[in-house]
Amino acid sequence: MLLSFWEGFILQGSLILAFGAQNLFVLESGLKKDNQFIVAFVCTLCDFLLILIGLLGFSFLFDQYPEVKFIFGALGTIFLTVTGLNKIFSKQNIGQTKVNRTPLKSPKLNTVLKTLAFSLLNPLVYVDTVFLIGGTGARIEHINSKISFWLGASLLSCLWFFGLSYLSSQLNLLRLRPDFLEKISKASGFLLIIFAVKMAALSFL
Repeated sequence: MLLSFWEGFILQGSLILAFGAQNLFVLESGLKKDNQFIVAFVCTLCDFLLILIGLLGFSFLFDQYPEVKFIFGALGTIFLTVTGLNKIFSKQNIGQTKVNRTPLKSPKLNTVLKTLAFSLLNPLVYVDTVFLIGGTGARIEHINSKISFWLGASLLSCLWFFGLSYLSSQLNLLRLRPDFLEKISKASGFLLIIFAVKMAALSFL
């Protein structure tokens, strides 16, 4: 059981460290201190459930219905493109930030919905969690070892997302430089456009 736990932990660690749109969103939420722990919780919960789906053997559904990949790819590309352009061309109220030193937080429901979009509208997340991690765990024969594998992979997700949220929220760059928020937003917007192009290429080519 312990071996299965560490197998899941290490396998998830090798995949989750890739810098993609979801990790960028978690990092930016932490830097802005914008409901960062809600973001971390939703991302962790999505990983919990997607890995469990793979463990239960439902990964074959994606093989039987390849059009699902194109649907999520199209939705994800549109979402990342619109979000990226909005960040690039939006204007931050720097004067207000200088006074308050802390930006206004987004509504919690909006944060949850946006986090779900970043977490689920990406075909690659299903490759990592359902196919690679869940599929690997599904090959384990004993139920206790399967549960141990799932807990190991899930624990790594929890440590990663909450750790990234906490550490990024401790940076004081925003207090030292009030225009830092606008620069972060525009930089993340350009990165999201790049991720959108990459997602479109992987989904449709």
